[in-house]
Amino acid sequence: RSHAVWLEINTAGAEGARAGEYVTQVVISSTNADPVTVPLKLQILPIKLLTMNEAGLTLGNCTRGLLPYHEIERLGRYNHNCIIPWYFSARPELTGTGDGGFEFDWRGFDLFMKACRGNDINYIFWFLGENPYGFPRTMKLEQTLAMAALGLDQEGADALLWEKPDSVNGRLRPLVVEWAKRVREHALANGWPKLNVTPFDEPARSEERRVGKECRSRW
Repeated sequence: RSHAVWLEINTAGAEGARAGEYVTQVVISSTNADPVTVPLKLQILPIKLLTMNEAGLTLGNCTRGLLPYHEIERLGRYNHNCIIPWYFSARPELTGTGDGGFEFDWRGFDLFMKACRGNDINYIFWFLGENPYGFPRTMKLEQTLAMAALGLDQEGADALLWEKPDSVNGRLRPLVVEWAKRVREHALANGWPKLNVTPFDEPARSEERRVGKECRSRW
């Protein structure tokens, strides 16, 4: 069965390969067919491209969940210096303290951030919510705070958000401030990449067409 083959040739190395033309061949073999020899010609230019960090630019991708180390290493190797996770699937877990407060479990998130910094991924752009047209189910930070600190279930958290949909509910406001303060302190103390947070993912046109009219009427 035919399929595409990705051939990766590292010309950088510790000191970089010499500029010039290189000629070789690749032999492709199979258990049920004769080997095929493919000529390969590679030209290396005497140019070293700037990395995103050297150029003062940012290149990143959206991701769900905390990426495993081998993927983080590959992103860094291919000049990505930013990762954009969604809070609903990439966050330190919260547990309630029973008195209206909450505690963090930093373990998985700290390992993720350490791996990012070790591979020159120096920026994290964190979507704390999802598409705004799905309000209130897309307000993931406020939901998890309501469920952990206030002891509400999913339905109760949604009802709390709908009480005052044009702003953060008064019961949640101090929790959001406390969450942001503690995240910032922990990030600085533990050498996280530079952290940028936003309350929503960007609006999507497809979602606007599907549910936008209904949600706007409720706003």
